[in-house]
Amino acid sequence: MNNATPSLRGPLRTLLVAVLALLAGFTLAACTSPTSGSLPDYAPESGATQAAPAAPADGTTDAAGSAERQVTRTAALTVTVPDPTAAAQRVREVTTGLGGYVTSEQVTTLNAGAQPTATLTVSVPADKLDQVLTDLAGIGELAYRQVDATDVTDAIIDVDARIRTLEASIARISALMERAGTVTEIAQVESELSSRQAELERLRAQQAAYATAVERSTITVTLQTPSDAVAANPFLDAFADSWAAVGASARFLLLLVGALTPFALVGGLVAGITWLVVRRRVRRPAQRDPQREDPQREDPQTPQP
Repeated sequence: MNNATPSLRGPLRTLLVAVLALLAGFTLAACTSPTSGSLPDYAPESGATQAAPAAPADGTTDAAGSAERQVTRTAALTVTVPDPTAAAQRVREVTTGLGGYVTSEQVTTLNAGAQPTATLTVSVPADKLDQVLTDLAGIGELAYRQVDATDVTDAIIDVDARIRTLEASIARISALMERAGTVTEIAQVESELSSRQAELERLRAQQAAYATAVERSTITVTLQTPSDAVAANPFLDAFADSWAAVGASARFLLLLVGALTPFALVGGLVAGITWLVVRRRVRRPAQRDPQREDPQREDPQTPQP
């Protein structure tokens, strides 16, 4: 037992020194750290308050929030009816009865003596669009129906934010106008103010247009008559198509000949002149007299002295 005690004395002393040093470090850190009730170094000065983020004036949240989506809806219908004129009156009655109105109407007659085709554009409350479409389809036989929807939430939020920014800017410029002294300063401030007021009016008109498009839906209704054409004969149809193709080919050939004729005439004239010139130059050496070419050559029939 006496031999074991001295062997453990060194490690125990080292462990005791380490624990005492650790406790001293904790004590020093506690003394130098700020208390829980003290303000941080970057705290605002006394009397200053930190403003919270302002909410939009119209109560809407941003696109990432839980705001109700703003959607515009438009539709198009094509209905086959015996009498488009009478059906157009029925469209007016249905639209008016559900709080809508006709914005445009057009009646077109394609052939003499045939029933006209009517096209009406109506505006109805957006929440009654489906009911109006069902009632209009019941006027005759539904031939075509299309409904389009567009989400304009982000566009509306952007316009609202720009309007608020411009209103604040106009208020600041109006305050500067009161402090403007010279005529030049007043003119500059007025020019800037007029420009921003014009932009504000444009944005407000765009805001109103978005609101109208969301609250009301537009429907384009086309009223047409049923086709009374007889069943087509395949042989006659093929013959007619072939004859039309022959006529088109003949017209194309005539146009091609008419376009190439001037070039052919000019080319033939140039070729003829070239041929005549070449032929004349080739025949000229063959017709020359040998004696004329060599005047020093003696006549073999002349006697020698």
